[in-house]
Order: sequence, then structure tokens, then C-alpha cells
Amino acid sequence: YHHLGAHPETLNAAYPAAGTHVVDLPGAFALLENPPRDPDNSPFWVMCVYPTMLFALTRGEHPTGFWYQMHLHGHDRFTLDVHLMAHRPLADDPAFVEQYAQIVTAIHLEDIPMCEGVWRGVNSRYAQEGRLSHLEAANWRFYKYLQEHLGR
Repeated sequence: YHHLGAHPETLNAAYPAAGTHVVDLPGAFALLENPPRDPDNSPFWVMCVYPTMLFALTRGEHPTGFWYQMHLHGHDRFTLDVHLMAHRPLADDPAFVEQYAQIVTAIHLEDIPMCEGVWRGVNSRYAQEGRLSHLEAANWRFYKYLQEHLGR
């Protein structure tokens, strides 16, 4: 339900949250399939490779994507580099690159307040552990990864 809350006018309009699902594969990653509202468009995948890499890829004749490279400075600080990817000849078209950068930036700027809100909630004195919804399978996989690697 991330698209529904964080991206109601952008991603959710084209890739409704109701269709997004975790692809159940073994490994230290979570893969989300995002089917399009318009059957003429291609779905896209979002993959989080634990612990600090995230990328998204469209499928189809001219795939595009981006990946987030996190540089951890502590448990509460990081630097993020966003790298764009596009199939040639799109990557060679400055107008396309500019438009694509604006779209990815807009989506990223929608994510920032959501992530900040989650961070405030997790660090709140009122935060309590609880069961996750089946809609949070990707989060559950990440928490399992952390448990296995932190010895908890």
C-alpha cells in the first residue's frame, strides 16, 4: 500500500497499490511486481537487495530504471545517490533524460516525508512491536534478514 499513501497522484494512478505483490523467491532481497492499470503499459519491478540497495526497472521494448545507492554513516544517517538507467536511444536523448530525472525526483520527494514519518514513529516512546500485515511481506523479509545477520 506504499503507492496508495506516498504516491496517490503519481505511481498509484498508473500502478494501483491493489495489484502490487511480493514475488516469493529465496535470497537476501525483496522483489515487488507492480502491474499497470493500463494493460498496454508494462509492469515494473522494485527490488531491495539487503541491506542498502534499491532499484526499480520497467519492462518492455524500451526499459528504464533507477537505483538507489546508500552510503551508511551510522544507524540514523546516510547519503543517497540516485542513478538513472535507460535503454538506448532514450539514454542519448537529453530531453528524455531531463524529463525522466524530473519524474524520478518527484517520486523520490514524495518518499522523503513518508520515510521521515516512519522514522519518527519507530523512535516514538509509544512505538510497540506488532504483527505485520500480509501487505508488508517485503518488510517481513527484511526484518528476517536483519535478525539472521545481527544475531537476534
